[in-house]
Amino acid sequence: MEFPTISDLILQELRRLPLEVTFEPIRPYTSNMTIDEKVKKTYRSLLKARRVKNRMLTLLNAFFLGQLLNDDISPAQRTLQCQTMTAHYHRSATRVYHLFETFGVQQIMSTQALTLTWIRQLKSSEFQDLLCQALEISVGTEILSAE
Repeated sequence: MEFPTISDLILQELRRLPLEVTFEPIRPYTSNMTIDEKVKKTYRSLLKARRVKNRMLTLLNAFFLGQLLNDDISPAQRTLQCQTMTAHYHRSATRVYHLFETFGVQQIMSTQALTLTWIRQLKSSEFQDLLCQALEISVGTEILSAE
């Protein structure tokens, strides 16, 4: 009997139907903050969620941090911001963001077991394969919802 791999478990979570969420999770920062303040506040929120073992908040804050580090930021700013956190959290946040970028936070909120550790433990090649499969799932979901 074969046990499912971490990739298989993550794919199950991505295939889960999103919850009918009537609210948008609150970001740990406000729009009038500087990028430095946003990253610092979100990183602190991620660490706090991790410390109190809140799986959902950990994933959401990782997504928001990854979004800050990958959207609308220059390479020079990204380098500066990445120096304010550990490489572990930088890579984890970036992976969570890329994995859920096409699905959105509603899909994160639909997960039942997914953890930051699962995502971080993937080898680079496994993560790249997972991204391709996630894109296929996302496109399939969009086609079904349009019909």
